[in-house]
Amino acid sequence: MTIAYELDDLKKKLQKSLIKEIRKKKKRKKVVQWVVNLIESGELSLDPDAIYSKMQEEKNEDKRLALQHLYLILNERKYTSPLAKADNQELDVAISSHVKNHLSDAETIIVSDSSVPSLPPSEEESKKRNIIGRVALTPYSPATPTQFYFWIKDDPSIHVEPGTLITVEDSGLKVVGIVEDVKAMSEVPNTMSEFYGWGYGNPEEIIATHRPVIREALAKVITRSDGRSEPLIRKHPVYLADRNEIIEAYSANINDEDRFLVGFTKDANNNFVPVYADFDYIFGYNGAHINISGASGLAAKTSYALFLILSALAYSKKYPKKGVAIVAFNVKERDLLEITKFKEKFSDLTEVVKILNSNKRLKTSAQLWKEAGNEGINPFELLNDKNIKIYEPGKDFKFGFMDLIELGEGTIDLLRLLFDKEDLNENFEALLYAILNEYGTKDKVFSFNDIVKDLRSKLSQKTSNQQKSTRYSYQYIFIGGIPIHKATVGKFLRRIEVVLRQLDKIIDAHQPRVGKYIKLGADLRAGNMIVINIEPLPDRGKRLVFLSVLKILNKILEAKKEGEKEIELFGDHYDLDEFPSRIVVFVDELNKFAPRGKEYSSIKAPIIDIAARGRSIGLSLIGAQQMASQVDQEILANCSTFVVGRSHPIEISGKAYDWLKGGLRERVTFLKQGELIMYHAIHSAPVLIYFPIPLHRIPQHQHGKRESHES
Repeated sequence: MTIAYELDDLKKKLQKSLIKEIRKKKKRKKVVQWVVNLIESGELSLDPDAIYSKMQEEKNEDKRLALQHLYLILNERKYTSPLAKADNQELDVAISSHVKNHLSDAETIIVSDSSVPSLPPSEEESKKRNIIGRVALTPYSPATPTQFYFWIKDDPSIHVEPGTLITVEDSGLKVVGIVEDVKAMSEVPNTMSEFYGWGYGNPEEIIATHRPVIREALAKVITRSDGRSEPLIRKHPVYLADRNEIIEAYSANINDEDRFLVGFTKDANNNFVPVYADFDYIFGYNGAHINISGASGLAAKTSYALFLILSALAYSKKYPKKGVAIVAFNVKERDLLEITKFKEKFSDLTEVVKILNSNKRLKTSAQLWKEAGNEGINPFELLNDKNIKIYEPGKDFKFGFMDLIELGEGTIDLLRLLFDKEDLNENFEALLYAILNEYGTKDKVFSFNDIVKDLRSKLSQKTSNQQKSTRYSYQYIFIGGIPIHKATVGKFLRRIEVVLRQLDKIIDAHQPRVGKYIKLGADLRAGNMIVINIEPLPDRGKRLVFLSVLKILNKILEAKKEGEKEIELFGDHYDLDEFPSRIVVFVDELNKFAPRGKEYSSIKAPIIDIAARGRSIGLSLIGAQQMASQVDQEILANCSTFVVGRSHPIEISGKAYDWLKGGLRERVTFLKQGELIMYHAIHSAPVLIYFPIPLHRIPQHQHGKRESHES
């Protein structure tokens, strides 16, 4: 019969046309048979308008594709079926040679002939949001489960750069990704062709024809709505991601109660969108530690750490049972000591936003503070004299010799910190152990001056007959039962004289016990912050205070985790029911405390230990430094979150930045102040984040204008 023959011919053509689009033979035969059944039943006419209408109604992607190819086939060849004759209709539509090539090569093309209407958009494509491009699937730009390429519409108003967030949405599938790299090109093969093609090298000539510029971008997958880990296999439309898509992409795996604000990013409308990390992966017990790196004065490391601290205080206010206490070390300048000074200049956050908006260079911070306020981060409420305490050296903490022995738990750990690494050879450490045995036992009480006086006395004594009879010559003296060479003792006396002079603010040479430990029991509560000022101290003093605080915190949190209700520690009583279950310690210049590689640091081992075990007891570290490559690898390996600001190209070429790829890594070299790139353990990809200028850094309002001091 004529119908059977014509439909069979059409069926073969349609199957051939769909070979490259629907690769599975069984699936292809099924969808072609579906089309044939529609024609046989009379449900589908071979009229172009009818096929066009059916395409608009159909939601299944494969069926829409089959109808599209049917439309093109019918426009290539004259089909006169009995169904058409019955209605006295005849399909006679001329098609361009492009369609003939399409049928012979079985490739999908776009028909530009005016006689053929453009293909109908899908339901998703019909939305108001603008398509900026489509997924590109070629041998040179293949998609993988974690990344894909896409081309961008030749429109200068569409801005795509490394860090831009995009969405692929089509036929019920939604994929959100971050652009890692982007490049622009044209079909011109080389610069010489460009030269001759532009008026034979005349740059002033106006060329009437615009050559399309092709932009190709590489995106890393952040999240996929169907939860699958497979490459994209269709040339889906691409959009700029909106607010809800961004929040969902970075927070889908985070419970609402665990969402901790770490900054903001931008959506399709250039509006700021909150970015959340998982609280339990920053402050314990699933993970811990944040590392912040970047060039001094450009990356605003301390400013961002202050924003994180404010976010932690806001979180503690909202969820007091999971609250965090902050211990921040003011290592340099007076930045952390002045965090409440803004109240002398401004009355509330509304005034701050208004004033920042009046300065063109600070409008971004105005928008960010407005968004931060909406997230519950209001410095006027979070920073006050009740919950912020500042500890000053000498006034609030000072140590005698016996204090250092007790804080070191009967070891030389803290004594060792008083001396430079060049001094700490085997002989010198043997002397420190001897001093511990001789003067550091519980039944004896000595001050530093007492020890110095006694050692000088031992040096001046003549060698006894008993010592002469042993193998030790008159060059040795016995301290704590250990023979020590006099030269080593002399070296110690010279060094300790310098130490006592340099550290007179925190070391009392006269008293064995001062009793001025850094007492955290009364002031450290969830939602509170203690700032310990170590800026006036030399490096040896900074190390001493830092380690002594870590030891105290470690002891308290271990006891709390074990279920103890109270603890006596170095003469102080701690009520563990009142003590916070999580504490975060912030310190700048982390590389000085825990340098990379074999470089010696007397405090390095305890910090590595805390980095490894801290998450399990709720002790986390926010460490900052100019170069992450200079920090011990074990500490970095235990960090759940990495943040980098503007950095030198040589620095970011190292292994510490392997989480940054392509254009994102290059962008680090020209990030602006207030911009950072973050990677968090729960996020599938990095994110470009923005944060506002700290309020105390805003210069005083003068004559309606403000200078820009963002840092």
